[in-house]
Parts: sequence; C-alpha cells; structure tokens
Amino acid sequence: MGRTSKKLTISNCDNYGAMTVLGTDTYKLRVGGIIGYLSSGGETTADDINNHGEVTVTHAQGHDSHVAGIFGSALAASSLKNSSNSVGGKVFVKGNPGGSNTGGVIGYASYPIDIDNCHNCDSVKINLTTNAQAILGGIIGYNNTSATKVIKNTSNSGVVFAE
Repeated sequence: MGRTSKKLTISNCDNYGAMTVLGTDTYKLRVGGIIGYLSSGGETTADDINNHGEVTVTHAQGHDSHVAGIFGSALAASSLKNSSNSVGGKVFVKGNPGGSNTGGVIGYASYPIDIDNCHNCDSVKINLTTNAQAILGGIIGYNNTSATKVIKNTSNSGVVFAE
C-alpha cells in the first residue's frame, strides 16, 4: 500500500515481492515493504505483517527519504505487533538521497507507536555518493523524541551500515 490517511487494521499480511524505486528529482520518497506512508489520520493497527522482499531506493537527485521494510514513514498513532522484516527483506538506499531516514522496520516515526514482538532479520544499508545526511537503525531509522510509546520484545539481527 502506498499511503493511508484513514484508520486501518491490517493483519496476517505478507509481502514477497521486491520493490525498486528510482527517484529522479527532488521528491520526498516514502517507501515501505508493506506501507509507504501512514499520514495524519491514518492510525493503523497492524498484527502479523511481514516483509520478505528487498526494498531498494536509488536517488538520482533526491531529498528527504523515509525507507523501511514495513512502514516507510509513520506520521499517525499506530500499533505494530508480531511482525518482521524477514530474511530476504534487505533495505538498501543508494545514490544522492539528501537526507535519508532508513530502518529495518520503520524508517521515520513522528507520532506515538507501540512496537511489540517485531524483528528485523536482514541488512539495512545506505550507500551515499555525496556528502549527505544518513540516519539508520535496525528497528527505527529516526524516532521523533515523543513518537514511540513502547518498544518491547523487539530485536534486530541484521547488519546496519552506511558507506
């Protein structure tokens, strides 16, 4: 799903398809293996959703991307439980992203999110061709200081690196 701006409940969902996005201008990209953009008003309850497909974003000339195995950008109060970015769900950002928030599970979170029993099992990698800002993490790339209510029973076993 590209974007949701309404309340959504999603469960028992798996993505096995690879996702490749080429940003050719200065657009803000919101890319996730399950949902790219949870916008305001799009409060989401998600249980047992799993990404098994590689997520690759290449910027020719970009700005401000949010990329992850499950939710690219979470700008709505949400709950994520019993979910994973599984082996095969490599998250890879390359090129000139300008600023990139990249995570194994969530790329960017700016509203309260409960995360319980969620796992990243593959690599999170940023390969920059310019002197750009890159923020990355195994679970969440960038978490706004007041965004997460609870993170519990959650793990990262994937390699996280920038080059």
